[in-house]
Amino acid sequence: FTGADLSLVHGANGAGKSTVWDALLFCLFKEHRGGGKNFAPLVHDRADRAEVSVEFELDDQIWEIYGE
Repeated sequence: FTGADLSLVHGANGAGKSTVWDALLFCLFKEHRGGGKNFAPLVHDRADRAEVSVEFELDDQIWEIYGE
């Protein structure tokens, strides 16, 4: 996405596009796209917990954000 004024995430239904958005919102704002803070429905029912990390570059500096 470097140098792009606009980016598009494209894929078939069920490919994970919304999951990427949910991960970004979770890491940045501790909310999901529904605006809530109940993340239980977003975690696989066989998992004990969820962890998300996002890495991006801004002004030639690498940033990492983690959420649990």
